Amino acid sequence: ADYEEALRAAPAWPAALGLRSVCAWTAGDAARAREDAQAALRLKPDSPLAYAARGFARFVVQDLDAAAQDFVAAAKKD
Repeated sequence: ADYEEALRAAPAWPAALGLRSVCAWTAGDAARAREDAQAALRLKPDSPLAYAARGFARFVVQDLDAAAQDFVAAAKKD
């Protein structure tokens, strides 16, 4: 709920989107996780957190090659 409140106040906050994405994949909502991670990347394409979040979302749905690419991208940007 805290990320929902934060994003209502600041809908273009990439960190909140990335963290909400991580919460979504933890809860099993891979579609929401991927959507939030994509939005965070659009807002801040150099964000390692956004790449890692999208990587986790892709991992959950067994898109392993794409997940690996995101994790590598996150490591390179960190």
